[in-house]
Amino acid sequence: MEKTEKNILKLHSNHFFKEFTFGKNKFIGHSKGEQFEFADNVVWIDQFFLVFQIKDRNVRNEINAEKWFKNKILGKAVRQIKNTISYLDEYDEILIENERGLLHNIALAKGQKPLKLIVYNPAQILEEKIRNQKSYFSSQIGYIHLLHFEDYNLICETLITPYEIKDYLLFREQ
Repeated sequence: MEKTEKNILKLHSNHFFKEFTFGKNKFIGHSKGEQFEFADNVVWIDQFFLVFQIKDRNVRNEINAEKWFKNKILGKAVRQIKNTISYLDEYDEILIENERGLLHNIALAKGQKPLKLIVYNPAQILEEKIRNQKSYFSSQIGYIHLLHFEDYNLICETLITPYEIKDYLLFREQ
């Protein structure tokens, strides 16, 4: 687990409670017996359903920040979000353990419109044009929020309840 994944798991466990936070998101696709990753992190409280992909930049391996952003954020992370959404359509049972160690069937969230977020930590200052890219629109799954970890952390500190965060994200989409 990457550093930012750990930070978000801690943030969600404290802000949304461990009962509603899912950071161990491997599941078995029962029809084929294969193991899949649902998402890096999920927060699910009734109609409040957030799906996260989380990326850290390793500056030793990646020199060009724009190339990293395009490949890891707009490429790989978007693809992982699409896969996660397709799992909801494909499987009737997606058993994932919350941070209290209890199994829940995330597939029961099928039919809800999840808010999709990619939270990233670039490890260095990004150019303004990259950092200011706040979203990505997929013709398949719709709006995906792009948030620097510092920005997401500030949202969670400023907006107290999960539903305030939901309202803010919906406002942001409009």
